[in-house]
Amino acid sequence: METEPTTLSEFADSTADGDDVDVTPEQNATDIQNLIGLVGTLTDKVGQLAEDLEQQKTDQPQPAEDSEQATAGDMMNREANTTTERMFQ
Repeated sequence: METEPTTLSEFADSTADGDDVDVTPEQNATDIQNLIGLVGTLTDKVGQLAEDLEQQKTDQPQPAEDSEQATAGDMMNREANTTTERMFQ
């Protein structure tokens, strides 16, 4: 499903029904500033969650691969975690 690119001004000038709306530049600016604030808050929350996950990861002891106590499942989990970390870096 392809859609035509829409500029912000085109989006602000019509409703979902296609009706024109009267939106002043000041109202647009206020809405944009509110969205910027929400994106900033969301970014902060995601950053905090990432830090919390990193802290949890460092708090958990990791078995040594050459240790007799490490099972095949432990090694597979460790490899999966390493792969996941690489994907998000």
